[in-house]
Amino acid sequence: MIEVEIHQRRVFITDAVFNIFRKFQQIKASSYENGGILMGQVSGSNKNILICRASIPTHLDKNGENYFYRSMQFAQQIVDYEFYNSTGRNTYLGEWHTHPAKNATPSRQDIDMIKTQFKENKIQTNFLLLCVVGMSDLYLGFYDGDVLYPSVLSFKK
Repeated sequence: MIEVEIHQRRVFITDAVFNIFRKFQQIKASSYENGGILMGQVSGSNKNILICRASIPTHLDKNGENYFYRSMQFAQQIVDYEFYNSTGRNTYLGEWHTHPAKNATPSRQDIDMIKTQFKENKIQTNFLLLCVVGMSDLYLGFYDGDVLYPSVLSFKK
């Protein structure tokens, strides 16, 4: 399990989720971006966040060397399934995708997307996470509706 502190919260990423990030990591700049949604649990005090599920890319997503658009319809099915089968414990926490860059940094489009998700979607939390998987590290952003707080983790484990 990976643990990181970000904006006075502790975020835990299970090995299973971390392995999904590694599996779809763009090793070469010419490979396609991939991504999905993040699901997990939040403690009652909102101080501990567990990312225990990450969806994998599907044939319904659209992707290329420098873009990834996930299927909203399929993602909603995953959110509903996880919520129901965890008796309400697992909820939508945010988005993840890869970038064809050594160091992971969200693009302007990524930042706009997470802001739109926060503003327009019905979410169970008062934050959203944005995870960008680079060739050598992982960017994890915590968006509270105002500020996107960054943290970067190395893939060396």
